[in-house]
Amino acid sequence: MRLAAIVLARGGSQRIPRKNARPFRGRPLIAWPTTAARDWGRFEKVWVSTDCPDIEALAMGLGAESLGLRSSEAASHTASTNQALKECLERLAERGPLPDAVCCLYGSAAFVTPVHLQAALETLVAGPFDLVFPVLRFGYPIWRALARDEAGQTGFVWPEHALTRSQDLPAAFHDAGQFYLFRPQVLLQTGALTGGRTGSIELPETHCHDIDNLVDWEMAEIKHARLTAGQEG
Repeated sequence: MRLAAIVLARGGSQRIPRKNARPFRGRPLIAWPTTAARDWGRFEKVWVSTDCPDIEALAMGLGAESLGLRSSEAASHTASTNQALKECLERLAERGPLPDAVCCLYGSAAFVTPVHLQAALETLVAGPFDLVFPVLRFGYPIWRALARDEAGQTGFVWPEHALTRSQDLPAAFHDAGQFYLFRPQVLLQTGALTGGRTGSIELPETHCHDIDNLVDWEMAEIKHARLTAGQEG
């Protein structure tokens, strides 16, 4: 199976300026997913998609190749992952036959490892699926969620579960926000990453941390340092 990786790394982050180039534990944040993709050894190419020449040069210094700077439509703060990837695939198609599967990695996905990528590939092939991505389990059953109005009035979102024991409720999961391994023809044909055949791999909470603000950043560095202790140097 022919595989390629695309690291999405927009330069115009609104919450953390130049987020993907900002040092994370002594390396630019984008270096962590780019290096993981390169080190896995299964991708024919690791590409970078960005609107920022500095990030483009940074990624290329890490061994990635550029697909060219994004168009204004794909670089706006309202552009979706699907829009950015569709433009990437169209540019890849101009270079030759598309790979059988493409892995989109976010430039901020510092916790991605070759082990995760291998597990996703095995799941994609075994499915067979259009899309496989990592998920995290909610720490507490969402079915016992509470809603609270401006006056402080509080109640269950699902009152039918008010007396249900938490251990009797099914687990729920959310997107880990790290990467998507998908079959490119589906996205080109439908505009969506999946045609309905979606698989996932479950990650422990220790192997992921979403970075949306500077507090997240600090917590992610602490968690990442503990996770990788003894693996560097």
